[in-house]
Amino acid sequence: MRLTSRLAFMATLLISATIAAAADESYPFKIARPFKAGDAYDLDMIIDNSRTSVITRQGAAKETTTEAFKGDITGRVDVAEVDARGNEKVFSLTVKKFTGGPEGKELVESGKIIDVKRTDQKVDYTMRGGASVSTEIQDILGQFCERLNNSPVTDDEVFGSATPHKAGESWPVDAALAAQQATGSGVQIDPKKIAGQTTFKGVEMVAGTPALRLATTMNMTDAKPTGMPDTYTFDTCEVKSMTTSLLSTDITVPPLEREMNLETKVVIKVAGAEPLTLEVSDRQQEQSTITLVKK
Repeated sequence: MRLTSRLAFMATLLISATIAAAADESYPFKIARPFKAGDAYDLDMIIDNSRTSVITRQGAAKETTTEAFKGDITGRVDVAEVDARGNEKVFSLTVKKFTGGPEGKELVESGKIIDVKRTDQKVDYTMRGGASVSTEIQDILGQFCERLNNSPVTDDEVFGSATPHKAGESWPVDAALAAQQATGSGVQIDPKKIAGQTTFKGVEMVAGTPALRLATTMNMTDAKPTGMPDTYTFDTCEVKSMTTSLLSTDITVPPLEREMNLETKVVIKVAGAEPLTLEVSDRQQEQSTITLVKK
C-alpha cells in the first residue's frame, strides 16, 4: 500500500484496447507480482502533485503557501536485488526521459544511470559518473521508489479476494490487515477508521492475453505518523485514495498499468514558546505503465 506512495492516466504501451465480454466468467486475483533479481522492465511514469499549507500563529494573520511539482520519467529498470516479498531493493534506472517542474525542464540527460538502494529506513540515490542527485530529482523518484514497507502483510491480503469474482462485483478492504500494513510505513491507525473496497471493472485484451481492470477506493481517518515530536498534536489526519490497475492473467507479468489519486489533509497543533497550527492539504496523482523485458 502506498501512503506515500505513492498515481487521469492512459496506457499506450502494448495495449490493444477492447473490453471483453466476460460478465459471466469468474476470475481469481493475484495483485502482488514479485520481481526477482535479474528482471528488467521499461517504465513510463507521470507525476502531478500539489500542496497547500496554512500556518496560523497566535495574534498573526494566516500564512498560506502553495507548492506544486510534476515529473515525467521514461527509462529501463534493471533489478539487482529484491526483498523477501519480491519488491525491488537494489536496482538501476537507465534514463530515456526525466523532466520536472511546470515547464517540464530536463533534470537528467538521456542515457544517464541512477542507482537506487532501498531499505525500510531510507532510500539512497547515486548518479553514475559522480554527478549529484538534486533534491528535485529525489522528490520525483520518491514517488516511484519509497522506503520498503517492513510489514509482512501483502497487498493480496489487504485488497485481494480468495474467491474468484465476475466483472462488476466488489469486495471490502480488510481493515485490520490494512492497519497492520500501514505500521510498516510508519503510520498508526485504528482499523475501525479504515473503509474501502475493490471492484472488478472488467476484462481487457493486452497483446492477446486477458487482463483484469481493478479499482480500489480507501478512506482513512485519524491516521498518525509515528516518530513525530512530542510537541505535535494531530487534530486531523485524513487520507482518501483511488487506485486503478490493469493486471495480466499471466501472474508472472508485473502490473501493466497503475493510476493513483491520493488526497491527504492534516491539521497539526505545535506547542512551544510560539504555538501554531499547521494545516496541510496534499493532492497526488501518479500514472505508470510497466512492460517486462524478456531476456
